[in-house]
Amino acid sequence: MVTLNVTGMKYSRRKETLSDTATVKAYIRALEPCNKKMRRLLHKAHSSPLRRDDNPSFTVFFSNKDDKTLLWHDFATGESGDVFKLYMLMTGMTYRQCVEYLCGTSQLARKPFALGALRAHIKEYHRIEMERTPLPIKETEWCDKTYKYWKGYGIDLMTLEKYNVKPLLSGGGMEAIWDDNINPMYAYHIGDGIKIYAPLADKANKWRSNTRRNDVQGWAQMDNKANHVIVTKSLKDVMVLDVLGYNAIAVQSENTMLTPWHMKYLAGMRSHIIVFFDNDAAGRKGAKKQVDELAKYVNTNYLHIIELNAKAFDTEHKDISELAADSNTEEGCMDTAEWWMRSQMDFLGIKI
Repeated sequence: MVTLNVTGMKYSRRKETLSDTATVKAYIRALEPCNKKMRRLLHKAHSSPLRRDDNPSFTVFFSNKDDKTLLWHDFATGESGDVFKLYMLMTGMTYRQCVEYLCGTSQLARKPFALGALRAHIKEYHRIEMERTPLPIKETEWCDKTYKYWKGYGIDLMTLEKYNVKPLLSGGGMEAIWDDNINPMYAYHIGDGIKIYAPLADKANKWRSNTRRNDVQGWAQMDNKANHVIVTKSLKDVMVLDVLGYNAIAVQSENTMLTPWHMKYLAGMRSHIIVFFDNDAAGRKGAKKQVDELAKYVNTNYLHIIELNAKAFDTEHKDISELAADSNTEEGCMDTAEWWMRSQMDFLGIKI
């Protein structure tokens, strides 16, 4: 490994990839405004420059294909790409404008991009779009220790198997500690993507993922003949709602919109679509944006937003999973969560 010093910041890279440092400088310039104490570029979670990110989940790494290209991945939204795509999303420039801008201001190339070079880079860009970041995991078996966390939410083993949730020994550079439930870890298998969930870890280590925006959690398990689909923001919420008898899917985060393809599919189902995000400012903002996008394809009479009313309970709950955990009993009964969901459906006039 060789250590370079770029604008006073140390970072490591492989010996065989000593090219110019302009790409690194471009990443630093993009990330510094929202990461004031930034000391390292690689192998560290940063706050995303594309959105408000109080839980740093944006990383920069070398491509595993050519060992040269510096890529980025946002674990919260599932988006990834190279430095050009990052600046496109930040500035609204076209791809060519972005290449010319970075080549001019950062001297990413010693001579202007020729048309052939631009075409080659666009081809590489599309390949990166299709590439998933490798995320090695080591699974283990379900037992009392590995099931304990989910039991607290009233989610049974049959539901965990239905949604392809597996307990882990390790994954994403982290080790599970099952003794005394110190650091449980699970893998969500979503299509050919993987999302690692360490629920009791600190914010920086709670999630690892190679999923994309179009990886909708619970989509494969969705009942497309049901008269309703609840759109939430986590697979845990989807599984709690499934146990309660409701049909649900989840986007990668409250900032992630369903793709036009998914929206058209939902419109074709002619079902009520209920957006159910967290009971906070970010959740309300995300829910409104999701409904506004859905309204381009779905009759607005079939679009609804629900949220937990904190005043209706003795303690505050941000989502249905917290309400389920608070009302869950040893017998697996979730009376309060079940009553609340039924009251919302009755209010909307949707019979289950």
